[in-house]
Amino acid sequence: MKRIAKVSTLQTFASNRADAMRENLEVGHWLSAHTTFQETADVMPELVQRKSFCAAIGVTFGEKIYNPDRLSFELSLGGNYFPDLVIGDANNKDLVLVEFEGAERHQIYSRQKSDEQYPDFSPKFRVGFFQLLDWVHRLKDASQENKLDWFTFLPKTVRTVLVIGRDSELGVHPNSQEQRRLESLAQSLMPGNNRLFIVTYDQLVVQVSARLNAL
Repeated sequence: MKRIAKVSTLQTFASNRADAMRENLEVGHWLSAHTTFQETADVMPELVQRKSFCAAIGVTFGEKIYNPDRLSFELSLGGNYFPDLVIGDANNKDLVLVEFEGAERHQIYSRQKSDEQYPDFSPKFRVGFFQLLDWVHRLKDASQENKLDWFTFLPKTVRTVLVIGRDSELGVHPNSQEQRRLESLAQSLMPGNNRLFIVTYDQLVVQVSARLNAL
């Protein structure tokens, strides 16, 4: 299995809305054909081929990413910090850092025990979630020189996104207890006022599509 090469500087990118909309449909079709999948072996190779879709993730979740002109996979932030995807708008100095996890069984919640009212968050979910917090604290402690080396600009706003699991794990209702727990967790932890998002792959495609159609 060929791994994605790590990079040390956020690379320039020319976004294209038409390509993003086409690639969004392609990702949706891929998800329809793959009920469960792993991150590194399965979904990441699909995303690397669809950079315009990935740039649209930045537009969807960024505070002021209107022209995503920076994009890289596996950007090194020093040490063991490698966000799966980083999207930037150099003019508005806005960043979105994304962690992709898999969509296997019990990816978000552990198997519920008979004496539990609510299942616990799974170990895989915890690993992905705490990576987002680590990135925010890493940027908080980083020097201006480091940030310029990594991103080519000094970011004013940074948002983080965890993409994990499928809607099928969250129950049949949009306002299910499982969904509300994810939203509550994301809203309660915003280090340095940097917003944090947790979405399934199904939600990702829907939200990106809505944002592209609204442009």
